[in-house]
Parts: sequence; structure tokens; C-alpha cells
Amino acid sequence: TVYNGLLIEQRRDLHERIGTALEEMSGDRLEEQVDVLAFHFGRSINFPKAVRYGLQAAERAAGRFANEDALRRFERVERIIVDAGQPFPHEQVQLEDGRASVLTILGRYDEARSACLRALEVIETIPDEVDPSRHALVERHLATTLEKQGQYADALRHLDDARVALGDGSLIEHALIDADAGWISFALG
Repeated sequence: TVYNGLLIEQRRDLHERIGTALEEMSGDRLEEQVDVLAFHFGRSINFPKAVRYGLQAAERAAGRFANEDALRRFERVERIIVDAGQPFPHEQVQLEDGRASVLTILGRYDEARSACLRALEVIETIPDEVDPSRHALVERHLATTLEKQGQYADALRHLDDARVALGDGSLIEHALIDADAGWISFALG
């Protein structure tokens, strides 16, 4: 085929041009094209767009409980970040937190915990730049993995860390933390 006859550089350029054209044609309806945009930018050298649309596609798959598809998409984004050779710390936190959520749904708690810990390691490198709600959410997800395996004291400690991370943030977020702590307290009797 003609495509197979193109040099890799030409293919990457073609995918970027297709992705850009799709963005322009989609206008306000980009959400409908996220999977196609992730495909094309993921094969280009436009790493910021490849990461952005790749994460959106992974989260979209997770949102429809296509869990294995979501995990594959998160892995693809991780490879793009490595190939980019440049840091994407906010996106790395989003990736690891999203992966942890999916792994928790699948009951793969040790892997989910590892993903949360990787996210927290990145957060430690950019503490003033991370949205407190995101930090608190990672701590909540970590607490959930611990709670599911009966490690209640550690789970409660991470919920306390979530409260600290959130500070004076969203009352809804604080209520979710309190609800999680309430379930753990109920389990403890």
C-alpha cells in the first residue's frame, strides 16, 4: 500500500496533519473524536496533543467500563511520555491516578496501590503546581486500595493526608473523604 511505502517521518507528519484537520473540522464536538485524535496524534511527534488526547481516550474507555481497553490506552500514553523525552508531570499524575482507578475496579489492589504511589512521587516533585483536589483524590484512591485489603489504619492515615492536601478546598471533596472514613470506621465496628 501507499502508506507502507512512506518513510516513518512522512507517516508521522501525515498523522499530525490528519489530527489537526480533525480538530478543525470537529469544532465544539472534539469529545466525539477523542479516540481518533488519540490514534493520529499518538502516531505523530506532537507529544503534547498525543498525551492529552490519549489520556482523554483512556478516561473515556474507563468511563464506559472498558477496563482492559483503558489500561492499554494508559500504557500507550506512558510510552508516548517516555518517547517524548520531556517531563509531563501533571499528565503523569493523571495517568497513574486513572490507571489506579481502573485497577481498583478490577480488584488488582497491589497494582493500583503502586500506581497511586507513583502519582504521589510525581506530586512530591511539583507540590505547588498540583491541584489540591487531584492530590486528595490520589490519596483517597490509595486509601481505597488499602481498605479493600483490610489495612484500615493505613487507609485512615491516607484519608488524613487527603484532608491535609485538600486544605480549605471543596466541601464536596471533604464530604467524600469523610464518607470513606465513615465506611472504614463502620468496618472496624
